[in-house]
Amino acid sequence: MDFFFLNSDLCACFEDLIYYKIKNKEISTYYDFYIKEEEDLFEIISPEEIYLFLNKFVIGQEKAKKLISVSIYNHYKKIKLNLDLNLDLSKSNILMIGPSGCGKTFLMKTISRIIDIPVVLIDATTLTEAGYVGEDVDSMVQKLYNESFYNINMTEIGIIFIDEIDKISSKSFNLNKDISGEGVQQALLKIIEGSYCTVAYENEYGDQFFFTIVTDNILFICGGAFPNMNIEEDYNEKKSEKFVIFNTEPLINFGLIPELVGRLSLIIKFSNLDIFFLKEALIGSESSLIKYYNNLFIPENVKLKILDGSVKTIINISFKKGVGARGLRSVIDNILLDVMYKMPVMDNLNEVIIHNYIFYKDSNGPLLKYEL
Repeated sequence: MDFFFLNSDLCACFEDLIYYKIKNKEISTYYDFYIKEEEDLFEIISPEEIYLFLNKFVIGQEKAKKLISVSIYNHYKKIKLNLDLNLDLSKSNILMIGPSGCGKTFLMKTISRIIDIPVVLIDATTLTEAGYVGEDVDSMVQKLYNESFYNINMTEIGIIFIDEIDKISSKSFNLNKDISGEGVQQALLKIIEGSYCTVAYENEYGDQFFFTIVTDNILFICGGAFPNMNIEEDYNEKKSEKFVIFNTEPLINFGLIPELVGRLSLIIKFSNLDIFFLKEALIGSESSLIKYYNNLFIPENVKLKILDGSVKTIINISFKKGVGARGLRSVIDNILLDVMYKMPVMDNLNEVIIHNYIFYKDSNGPLLKYEL
């Protein structure tokens, strides 16, 4: 196998072959950030349109959705100003904090559907220091390069979302062999702040080419639950929710290194979903569970129906679990387990009805309706 190493100045000849422009399939409105058409790198919609789209799928978290919408728009406006006016505006990386099941990861998955730049989601628990079994932090940039369809320019303005960032706390691992704690944070710090990474591209003939990616303009968004941690500072008894100040000291005490916390300049706090929003997640939103299961049952031509009485019971069970929208799916999966197990061979099954009596010990499960 032949190997070649190229820097970004020498790779222009390959761009016609491997360049692929990501097109926005959800919203047809674009905002062109570049004056010259041949210099266009990306197109992005306004903060309000990002928010309105998120609002269709992500339940609750109104302030968080507005903050993330504005932050993404401002980040790419900053790139435009740096390129057009030769400025040196620094990026504002983001830390999202909130309990499990509140919508952090789902929000990022939804955003990736509408913005015209590549987004990758990384699980921090898979990251290790270089030399150990697992993925080193450079693999994040390789995944972003792959998601960009091997376009260097798009990679260098993409978004990397690192989930479960609280799981790489330096206090969660053995101090003598920190393969996934502070050492990973130190490696992350270099990439988040801005460094050079090498990515590989293999053509159809098996030849590999290596390119250099600069991470200065890649937006990093980190998310984590940080259980039992309070980061709000209350300086005034009449404090308004519009002016909440976050204290970063609890993050450092939790086990994040100060340098990493300092690079995550915007903190967005998510709240746990209450009963009203759990109901929306179950039956009311564009991404509701009822719609998910009905889509899942399309091959069997089966409809799922959840009666009002059982809706309240399912929500109460999930709420008591304290795991947000994830708890809803756990309850529904348990209710439908036997039905889904037999569904492929149940001829003429037309509808599955979840009623409130299924929660009694002598219940035979959901009501099944057959087409005559």
